[in-house]
Amino acid sequence: MSRIYATIITAAAILLTAWAIHANDRDDPPVAVTETITVTALAPDVTIDTHARLRRYLQSYDPYNVPRECLEIQTAGDDLLSVVNRCKPDREVLGRFHVDKLTGAVVRRR
Repeated sequence: MSRIYATIITAAAILLTAWAIHANDRDDPPVAVTETITVTALAPDVTIDTHARLRRYLQSYDPYNVPRECLEIQTAGDDLLSVVNRCKPDREVLGRFHVDKLTGAVVRRR
C-alpha cells in the first residue's frame, strides 16, 4: 500500500514540476526592475556679498569711461544690480548685472 502512495506522490511531484517549467516558458519579456538614487548636495552656508563681487568685477574690467568714485551699485530687483553714474545730475544707469549667489559669476543683463 505504501508503494502505491509513494508512486502517486512521485507522479504528482513530476506533474507539478513539469507544469511549473512549462508555465515559465512564456513569450512575455522579463520584468526589468530599476532603482534610482537621488543625491542632493547641500549648498555651503557661505553667502557671497553680491555688491562686493560686482565692485571687484568692475575694478578689474572697467567697462565705463567714468571715474571710479562716480560708480554706485544699487539693487534693482531680486538678483539684479544696477551700476549708476552718481556724478551726473540724472544719475544715469550704465548697466545691469546679475551676480550668482552660489558661484559668484557676474553676468551683464540688457
